[in-house]
Amino acid sequence: MKSLPLRLSSLFLSLSFSACLHLNGVADAAVSVSISPGSGSVVTDGTLQFKSNVSGTPDTAVLWSVSGGAVSSLGVFTAPAAAGTYTVTATSLADPTKSATAAVTVSRMTGTNRYLGANGVDSGSCTSLASPCRTFNYVDSRSASGDVVHVLPGTYNLTASTCIVTNTSGVTWQSDAHGAATINGGGHCLYMWHNSGNSGYLKIFGFQFTGVQVNSSLNSFGVLLEGSQGNFEVAYNTFHDFGTSSASNNFGAALSPAPYGNGNYTGRTCSVHDNLFRNIAPGGSFLYNGYSLYAICGNNAGDPDPRIYNNLIYNEGSIAIQMWHAADHVHVYNNTIDKAHMGILVGIGDQGAANGAVFDVSNNIVSNSSYGIYAEDGNGYILSSNSTFDNNLTYNNAIDWRYNNNGTTRNILTSFQASHNIKGNPLYVSPGTGNYVLGATSPAFGKGEHNSYSPTLDLNGIVRPSPPSIGGYEP
Repeated sequence: MKSLPLRLSSLFLSLSFSACLHLNGVADAAVSVSISPGSGSVVTDGTLQFKSNVSGTPDTAVLWSVSGGAVSSLGVFTAPAAAGTYTVTATSLADPTKSATAAVTVSRMTGTNRYLGANGVDSGSCTSLASPCRTFNYVDSRSASGDVVHVLPGTYNLTASTCIVTNTSGVTWQSDAHGAATINGGGHCLYMWHNSGNSGYLKIFGFQFTGVQVNSSLNSFGVLLEGSQGNFEVAYNTFHDFGTSSASNNFGAALSPAPYGNGNYTGRTCSVHDNLFRNIAPGGSFLYNGYSLYAICGNNAGDPDPRIYNNLIYNEGSIAIQMWHAADHVHVYNNTIDKAHMGILVGIGDQGAANGAVFDVSNNIVSNSSYGIYAEDGNGYILSSNSTFDNNLTYNNAIDWRYNNNGTTRNILTSFQASHNIKGNPLYVSPGTGNYVLGATSPAFGKGEHNSYSPTLDLNGIVRPSPPSIGGYEP
């Protein structure tokens, strides 16, 4: 048989290969995979349903896998008996090089499971998933240390009589599917969620918060945690659209862990990680109130050092992350901050100040802001010269670094321990749509510091290499 001309043979092979690709379910478009929820929280031996979405191919099947516990072919994750953070992965069968991951925090269960639903009824002990209770305050009155309150998907519209007050110590409050439960203050609450008194050890996981009050004569807060024992953990939440551009709107902060007792700040610890803050005092240009995160945490009473890591903050009209008063020994790692009036402020002064306070600010990105990273001490207090500012990236800020030393402007990079800080465009994938993942050629890639305080996962639940990248995301 006479062979086909070379050009025709090549065309035939190309068409045949293309047809095979389509027959096998791979389209010309790039295959992409996503998982919802993007992260979750369960207790040991608990379950959580994940769903996959595959685009770019008619074959939407995935292979599920997990780093611990088990996951079914339908995406149902069963937590192991050991607490920890585990990664659920969905891999495209059409293109096995494409996958998506979700991080799951598994907590050890020592108390009782309780349930709260937007259409529930406040009666009984709230221990039935089929018959949940309705309000946070009622469930708190039935809870004890070690309990886990599962807040079911839905929108929880607060009124003046249902502003959340949870003063029972040691309770975990979680939206199992992160982001599925929205708490809307509707402008009715001075504090949307408040904890105070001789309490602490609260965990708040996976909610969406919005609707803070802005017309009070007192400073309003989204979540204000003042329990004197501290040891708060706030993670996997979204805080959005708080406050206005006016410096006089009397809005304090979206989130403030500020342990307080006996008339003073107690300097107990906190952990704030893997949260998203967006449109906080949007359009503002001021440095008092209107913060995304106002942390007044330390390591008193033998507590572990406070940690603030893997948070994404953008469109902030005041200060994205501020530490003041009794803040001390705080490790601020791998946060991404874009379009803030000021990115990060570490400082001491005023009530409860710890003279010689030390801070560790490393692996952060601050971009497109008026001020980048700022240190300040006042009222005669002095920051420790052992404070460290390492491996941070700044870009397109009017002022990248500054130290206000009791009224005297100094160079932060020569006043403290500082090394391997860089400048450059971080090359976010799509900041206009809120996608702050680093591009493959970002100067932040692989330039972070790896130590016991650098997070092992990024905001997308991806395992960080060593050395890690700077900021909240790996490429």
